[in-house]
Amino acid sequence: MKIKEKVKRIKATKIHYFFAQGWLEKIWLIVFSSTFVIYGTFGEWGFIFSSTSWVEKLLFLGGVFLYALLGYFVGIIAGWPIIGPLYYNRSLKNGEPFHKGEMVQILVGPYRGSIVPVIKAWDAAEYAGGHRIHVDLGSELEVNENIFTSTEILRVSPKINQ
Repeated sequence: MKIKEKVKRIKATKIHYFFAQGWLEKIWLIVFSSTFVIYGTFGEWGFIFSSTSWVEKLLFLGGVFLYALLGYFVGIIAGWPIIGPLYYNRSLKNGEPFHKGEMVQILVGPYRGSIVPVIKAWDAAEYAGGHRIHVDLGSELEVNENIFTSTEILRVSPKINQ
């Protein structure tokens, strides 16, 4: 005897797409790198105006590049405890944990908007974003083309009876 389940369908919103496309970490790293570049530019401003040789101007550009690189890596370290829990929370809101047979909607890539079944779900790592979901997009695809993270898909319905 089959029990009919009520399906509460979640509609994809702009915040789902924002997290799925990775905009949070992109903005975070750009802000950190830009802040360090601005700081470094003002710190080495004397090189550009008081210099009489091109070597000092190259040192100025090299220093600004190093500040950008430092800002990028500091942004990664500082963002880990802040962005990680936000992505984990978003994956839970997207329907995590996913199981074989559930119907999910793809939020990114060329198959955006497609509703497909989950083939397999596993943890690639124990941190937020470490969950991978293999979905059925057809047999003519490359191996990694139908594997998504838990923030890139959205549960549409629970497991179908097989």
